[in-house]
This record gives sequence, structure tokens and C-alpha cells, in this order.
Amino acid sequence: MRPAYQDRVIAEHAELTERIEKLSAFLTSKRASSEVEHRLLLLQRLAQLMYQAILAERIAMWDDGQSRIVTDLDSHAEVRSAEGGTV
Repeated sequence: MRPAYQDRVIAEHAELTERIEKLSAFLTSKRASSEVEHRLLLLQRLAQLMYQAILAERIAMWDDGQSRIVTDLDSHAEVRSAEGGTV
């Protein structure tokens, strides 16, 4: 049995996957009102895909005990900064 927070992350991943699919379908239909809006929606989808990959990585890590893509976050200045460290 998983801890409740892991169940929430799994549910969030599923909801995010559904939102990405809907946004992708919208982008394919080319219903955006302007080129600027279309580009912003593309950026939104990119951000969602990145977030989806992070959630998937966390879930995989819980399932098999190891990360496949994140090996040394300490080498990234953005992470240290977000954690309150110096850059």
C-alpha cells in the first residue's frame, strides 16, 4: 500500500496526462485565435510535458527504487537556488 502523497502524485500524473492530450488535440485543430496565443499554448504544453516527465520519474523511483534520469541534482544551480542554497 502506498502512502497517501504517492497516490496523490499518481492521480495528478493521470490528470495532467489527460490535460496534455486535450491541449494537443486543440493545437492540432488550429483553433487558437492568434499566432501569439498558439505559441503560448505550445509553450504551455512543453511545460506540462516536462512536469509530466518529472512526476513519472518520481513514480518510477518509488516503484523500482532508483531514478533513471536524475542522478546528481546538486550540479544544477537552479535546484540549489530553489532549495535556498547559493548559486
